[in-house]
Amino acid sequence: MADGERCWIVGVDGSPYAARAARWARGNAGPDVAEIRLVTAWSIPPLAFCSPMAGMHPDLGRRLRASAQEVVERAANEIGAADGIRLVTDVVRGRSSQALLTTAEGADLLVVGSRGQTGFQAFTLGSTAARVAAHAPCPVAVVPATAPLDPPQRIVVALAGSRHSVAALDHAVDLAGAHSGPGVHLVLVTVDDGDAGFGEPYDHLPLEDAQRSLVEATVQRRRPEGGDRIEIETRVATGSARQVLLDEAGDSDLLVVGRRGRGLAGSLRLGSVSHWLLAHSPVTVLTVPWTFDPGSSETDERT
Repeated sequence: MADGERCWIVGVDGSPYAARAARWARGNAGPDVAEIRLVTAWSIPPLAFCSPMAGMHPDLGRRLRASAQEVVERAANEIGAADGIRLVTDVVRGRSSQALLTTAEGADLLVVGSRGQTGFQAFTLGSTAARVAAHAPCPVAVVPATAPLDPPQRIVVALAGSRHSVAALDHAVDLAGAHSGPGVHLVLVTVDDGDAGFGEPYDHLPLEDAQRSLVEATVQRRRPEGGDRIEIETRVATGSARQVLLDEAGDSDLLVVGRRGRGLAGSLRLGSVSHWLLAHSPVTVLTVPWTFDPGSSETDERT
């Protein structure tokens, strides 16, 4: 990858959830994305070596790798090439989550389906999606089966007063200004969960004004040439952070949250909230670590 080029990683495993994740990446990658890399993983199950049939298939590893290669090539053929974007396939030996975490080093975005090939219908969030969302070195987009596939027209950003949520705002502004065409509605939401000591009644207007100033400054910094296409709305909502953000997600195309955070609303922590939203949101949820700077492969090592 050349300096300044952005790369998106997409985990594929032959499941319809992974196929939708790949289609979401293809539809949302803007002109600043130079490469979409489709990654699948394969491994020999440990119990295979204990089976009485183990000696009958000495080429088991080769067969499994060939099968994985077919999966990733099929995914590439399904989404097709995009103008100006390289479509690359990669087959990695190892567990799916670890393969994706390793491949995501230096990437700008990791995209996965909300469930995978080994998921059960009773589970609303796959183990691979949960692990990479918690540990990836870059932002992670978890795409559910109901997620819109076109570039978002309404993006909701959860602001909790943490470094993680400020990084989330940076990434949301980048996505909002990535595509030409109709403007994007960017909604910044802070939740007053009742434990912040705001008092009753509490005037949220000063906080909303501070939100707007933060967004406007971020737009000017991240998208100085396309910022006039971004329509800004700010609000402070009262109630459960989970329910407020889930309701907002129902009317949006994309929900962006910090990976963790301690909110302006006292006890609000987006670590548990973001994990819950990954399992229940009807739209794609983008989790962003605070150490990530969109457009740069470098991370801040501070704790």
